[in-house]
Amino acid sequence: MIAYLYLFVALVAGLIKGLSGKKISRDVVSLNDGFAVNIIRSVFCAGIGFLVLIIQVGFSGLELSLEAFLVCLASSVFMALFCISWLYAYKSEAYAFLNIFTMLGSVITALLGWAIYGDKISTTRIIGFVLLFVAVYIMSLYNKNLKGKMDKRAIITLVLGCVGVALSDFMQKVFVKQSLGAPSTFTFYTYALMIIPQLLVLMLFKVKKTSPLSKNVCDKRHICIYLVISIALYVNVIMKTMAVADIPSTQLYPTLQGANLIASAVLASIFFKEKMTKKSIVGIIFALAASILMNI
Repeated sequence: MIAYLYLFVALVAGLIKGLSGKKISRDVVSLNDGFAVNIIRSVFCAGIGFLVLIIQVGFSGLELSLEAFLVCLASSVFMALFCISWLYAYKSEAYAFLNIFTMLGSVITALLGWAIYGDKISTTRIIGFVLLFVAVYIMSLYNKNLKGKMDKRAIITLVLGCVGVALSDFMQKVFVKQSLGAPSTFTFYTYALMIIPQLLVLMLFKVKKTSPLSKNVCDKRHICIYLVISIALYVNVIMKTMAVADIPSTQLYPTLQGANLIASAVLASIFFKEKMTKKSIVGIIFALAASILMNI
C-alpha cells in the first residue's frame, strides 16, 4: 500500500513541475530568457542533487572516470536542449498535446537500446509505438483547433525537445549499463554540467546585446517558482525509485503515465482553458493503450 502512496506523490510532483513550467513559459520572451531560466533551474537541481548524492553515496560518489564524465556531459547537453525547447513549446502549444508528444522520446530510447545493447522489442511494443504515433496525430488535430496551425519553427522546437529528452534518457541507460557509478552521481553531474555551456552562451548573447534579458524572469517570484520546479523534479524521481521497489515496472510506468495524462488534461482545462474535446479524449485513450503495450 505504501508503494502506491509513493506513486501518488510522484504523480503530484510531476504535475507541479509541468504546470509550473507551463506557467513561467509565458514570461520567457527571448532565447536569452530561456537560457537564464534554465541556468537558474539547473543550479537548484544541481544543489539538490549534490545533497542527495552525499547522503546516499558520500563524497566518493563525486569521483568520475573519463568515460563517465563524457556520458554525463552528453546527457547535460541533451537535457538542456529539451528544457529550453520545451519552454518555448509551452508558450504556443496545448499542454495535453505536449504531454503525449513527449512520450515519443520513449520510442527513440527503445530503438537505441535495441541497436546498441540488443534490447528486445516485442510485437506488442511495436503495436504500442504505432498507437502512440496515432495518438500524437490525433492530439495534433486537437492542438490545431485550439492553438492554430503549427509553423516550421514550432515543429522544429518539438522535434528538438523530443530528441533531447530521449537521448538524455538513453545516456542514463548507458551510465547504468556500463556500471559507471551511482544513479545519483549521474543526476548530479547532468545538472551541474548543464550550467557551464549555457552560461557561456548567455554571456555571449549579453555581450552582443542581441537579446536583452527580461527583468521579470529573475525576480523573487520567479526564483521561487524555479525552486519549486527543482524540488518537484527530485521528489518525482525519488518517489518513482522507491515505488518501483514494490511495484513491477510493467505496472508502475503505465499507471503513472496514464494517471498523468488524465490529470494533466483535467488541470489544463481548469488552469489554461484547454477544454477537452472528443479528439483529445480519443487521443488520450490511444496514448494510454500505447503506454500499456510498450511496457508489457
